[in-house]
Amino acid sequence: MKNSLIVLLTMLLVLAACTKNAPEKSSGPAFVDSVLGFVIADTIIYDVNIVNRNPDDQWAGQRLRRLDRKLMIDNIYNLVYTGKASAYNHTTGEKLTVRQFQELESTEGFSREDVDMIQFKETWYMNPDQKTITKRVISMVLGKQVFDSFGQYLANRAIIRIEIY
Repeated sequence: MKNSLIVLLTMLLVLAACTKNAPEKSSGPAFVDSVLGFVIADTIIYDVNIVNRNPDDQWAGQRLRRLDRKLMIDNIYNLVYTGKASAYNHTTGEKLTVRQFQELESTEGFSREDVDMIQFKETWYMNPDQKTITKRVISMVLGKQVFDSFGQYLANRAIIRIEIY
């Protein structure tokens, strides 16, 4: 009797373990915007070099051929000057006033001409009905590439973080 009870309990446990759980129903996208679609990535961060330092790098030349770097950087700075974006000290996180930003721009190593890379922080949306993927920039870290005395790339150095409203 005792052995029969153990066998019966063992079989019940085995059957319970082998039973498939019903798949969870998808609740759909976490956020839907009526125009942009639904969020497929709430935060994507990536670096983009916006200057080709190697004339032999055909791919960099190809991917940057239509970029108007000066126009882009000038407009990013103008967003800060007109109050449509905020500038932050990338190291301390301190929000800068327009006056502080202007003063910082006049310091060595902060020139617009030095900006040769941007780290984007974005939200990505997909709208299957419109067949579109839209990227919304949350912030950008403007930076410059650092090289050693032999011209070898060492790292990217952050200059300033810009948050767009």
